[in-house]
Amino acid sequence: MVVLRKRSDAPRNWRRAATLSGLPVGLGDRLPKLSSDQDRVETADLRSERLQPVAGLDVDRYQRPGERARAALECESAPVTYRPVKPEVADWVLGGCASLADADDAFVTEAATLVKSGFVEFA
Repeated sequence: MVVLRKRSDAPRNWRRAATLSGLPVGLGDRLPKLSSDQDRVETADLRSERLQPVAGLDVDRYQRPGERARAALECESAPVTYRPVKPEVADWVLGGCASLADADDAFVTEAATLVKSGFVEFA
C-alpha cells in the first residue's frame, strides 16, 4: 500500500508505504485524522502533548521460557496493522499514553513513530 499526500502548506509532501497481508479495516475513514496527526507530530513537542491509543488497538505480550519478554501492537485500522514494540512501550500504551514530559529522547521518538503509524493519536 502506498499513500501519497500533496501538501501545499509544507516544504515536503507526505508519503507512507507498507507491505500488507490484507487491507486495513476502516483506514479510509481514519486517513484525514491520520494525515493531520502526521503534520502535527512533525512540529509538536510531544513532551507537552496529550496522546491516546487509537480505538480498536490491542496489545499483545508474550514470553517464551528462557527468553526476554516481547510485545506488539495490533490495530486493524492502522496502515501497518502489526508492530513489535518494547514491553515498556506496550506498558505506556496500556496505561493510556501517559505524559512524555520526563521521557528520554528515544522514547519520544518511538511515540512519534506510533503516531505516524496510526497506533497512537493526539487526544
